[in-house]
Amino acid sequence: MVSATLWLAITGQLALYIHPRYVVFTVVMASIAALFVMGALVRASLSRDEHKHHDHAAPQDQKIAQPGWRQGARLGATGVSAIVVAAAVLALLFVPPTTLTSGTAAMREMNSGTAAVADDFVSIGADYKTFTVKDWSSLLAQVSTESFYSGKSVDVVGFISPDDTDPHNVFYVSRFIVTCCAVDAQPVGVPVYKPGWADELAADTWVHVTGPFMVGAGDGPPVLVDPEVLEVVDRPADPYVH
Repeated sequence: MVSATLWLAITGQLALYIHPRYVVFTVVMASIAALFVMGALVRASLSRDEHKHHDHAAPQDQKIAQPGWRQGARLGATGVSAIVVAAAVLALLFVPPTTLTSGTAAMREMNSGTAAVADDFVSIGADYKTFTVKDWSSLLAQVSTESFYSGKSVDVVGFISPDDTDPHNVFYVSRFIVTCCAVDAQPVGVPVYKPGWADELAADTWVHVTGPFMVGAGDGPPVLVDPEVLEVVDRPADPYVH
């Protein structure tokens, strides 16, 4: 696990599992753990050599043989542990890490994490052209008056996550907020009104969306984006927001 952690850090993929602020700390602790592991292996090797030396030096009639079943059980337990550790390391090293998806977002309430970032939100007079998915989702959670969004336009990148109430006509341009690691990630998104979007695009597709706001209808979001530009893009190097 230590070697896998260090490999992910070297290849720049560790940030897909933890917040970037913890990368340096994790690498330092993993390096310390690696030194302890190497020290333990050296000590175990020396202990085995010393034990063999005593065995050879002791008279034959003083040697006590261990039962075969006990030695077999010890070897079996060691073998199982080695296989489990090796499998975990190989999975981390050779299976490409993936980001969280719309399936995860469906299990965690969309924009439930905006309350946590509301205190850090910029003032109403901010430059909306620089707003990210996180910024817009926070603003939408605080202000739902349609007239407030008149004349404002979004320019965001995120993955498609279907809306729960109207999945045929509405989807969210989504990102995950990561505060510590991927386990605690919360989905945030900006609702987009695009009837029949699923005929052209699939969930989890990364898209670039620009366009003004419009008034929603029914039980869906009160304010949505009316897309003027909707294009497929590559997943960004850092898919999460912090």
